[in-house]
Amino acid sequence: MKVYEQYKKIENELNKTNYTLKDYNNILNKMGDEKSKNILYYRLMVDNAIDPYYGLMLQKTAIEGDSFNNPSDKIMYSLLTFLLKNNNYKKKIYIIGFSKYNVIPNSVTWQSSKPLDIDCIFDDIDTENEYTHDATGGKYIDVISLNRLNEITFDENSIFIIANPNYQNYYEVLKREYNINEENIFLFYCDALSERNIQYFGESFIPIGNDEILIDGGAFNLYSAFDFSRWTYGRYKKIYSFEAIESLYDICKKNIDNYNLKDIELFNLGLWSENTKIKFDYMGSASRASECGRIIVNTDTIDNILDGKEVTIIKLDIEGAEYEALIGAEKTIKKYKPTLMICAYHNPNDIIKLTNLIISYNPNYKIYARHYGYSVYETVLYFID
Repeated sequence: MKVYEQYKKIENELNKTNYTLKDYNNILNKMGDEKSKNILYYRLMVDNAIDPYYGLMLQKTAIEGDSFNNPSDKIMYSLLTFLLKNNNYKKKIYIIGFSKYNVIPNSVTWQSSKPLDIDCIFDDIDTENEYTHDATGGKYIDVISLNRLNEITFDENSIFIIANPNYQNYYEVLKREYNINEENIFLFYCDALSERNIQYFGESFIPIGNDEILIDGGAFNLYSAFDFSRWTYGRYKKIYSFEAIESLYDICKKNIDNYNLKDIELFNLGLWSENTKIKFDYMGSASRASECGRIIVNTDTIDNILDGKEVTIIKLDIEGAEYEALIGAEKTIKKYKPTLMICAYHNPNDIIKLTNLIISYNPNYKIYARHYGYSVYETVLYFID
């Protein structure tokens, strides 16, 4: 896409919000590489535009250049969720090689008040065995043979999802023989992004020392702290881990020994902008602050807890409370300029809101953006001084 077209699309979407093209440019100019710039664009378009095409592009950008593994129906279900929940989606979708067992998506996958126009294409069926699959309540998915591809008329509204490594050559075939724009072709058949690209502590641009001190906001089960320990080869100075939900906090206490973690201080607290009590909804790993929540949790600020002590890395995955927690970390960030790893997908336009706040604390931060999920979730911002 031409830069001018991209700018116009961003401007049109931001005009619907409290943000402007100036906000976008300020962040764009601080991005550390092209991948970060692309993720910034697609993240904002996902947050503001109705078209789920941008959700697919966000995922495509995340895994571009990585190696691919065998497919999984479960992964494809996750991939398509964003499309299926969008009633305005009008584009024709072709899924090539959904599963080597010809497993059509189950009814849960296809829940939508309006049926989507989807064909599943396989090479191990013939014309006599072609059929139409009733996925749920009269919503039909056509299944056709790959050898009939040349009989199909494609247009600019055709999107192709290549869902099996055995079909990867069709990426070039679709471009060369059918004149399909490569932006409309998606390769999705990885078992798990996390197997190749560890979230938070797997990126080469993150500096590492022998005396790292981590704030682990949103501990859940301490696995991020475990990743941090492996990343530093155990040569870190201190871990401060925070888990607001008591039942998850109890799991974390057990996992300190299970993960062989040393020099760790565990808090049954939520990170916030003040020392207070707030309502929480319990939803497992997605538990979050909510005015309608039935659980009361204690909160405090990073500045209060550290009381002037040093920290070198702050990781926040706290289900939408990142902004409040960053307000409560102002003194610490200004004084020590730690590396920040901040989730930027829990609320629309968090990628702008959080960045504006952080840059006001330290305008010298360079920013990297990475996306890790098979859906529109798990976009992380990295701030490095």
